[in-house]
Amino acid sequence: MMAIDWEKCFNTKFSTFAICNAKLSQRFVNMTVILYSTTVLLMSSKVFLKQDDNIASNISTRLFIIDMDLPFDANQRFVYESIIIAQFFFSLLCADANCLLNALLINLVNLAVQKILLLSLMLLFIISTIY
Repeated sequence: MMAIDWEKCFNTKFSTFAICNAKLSQRFVNMTVILYSTTVLLMSSKVFLKQDDNIASNISTRLFIIDMDLPFDANQRFVYESIIIAQFFFSLLCADANCLLNALLINLVNLAVQKILLLSLMLLFIISTIY
């Protein structure tokens, strides 16, 4: 009995339309998350790839991903590496949160536009059947 109901549900045009839109939205979100994460990785690569001898010998000029003034000595190796790792994950988290909010808003606007178009087509059909 339940299997028959599921077959009826999946055979309708609306379910295929909704599934197609859901897959498209998922692909869009995946693409934007990858794009934002790549942006953070490229932005922070200046710190990871900076291996000049002048800078390595002078530890007071070490670069951070996010420029900040710390109330403690951040030039020690363990502290510096911990700060760099924390800044990288913080940047990644902020970028991905921003990405997901943008994708949510874009998908909601897309859904609203589709609903408005569907309602306008239904209204035109009703008006054309009356006259």
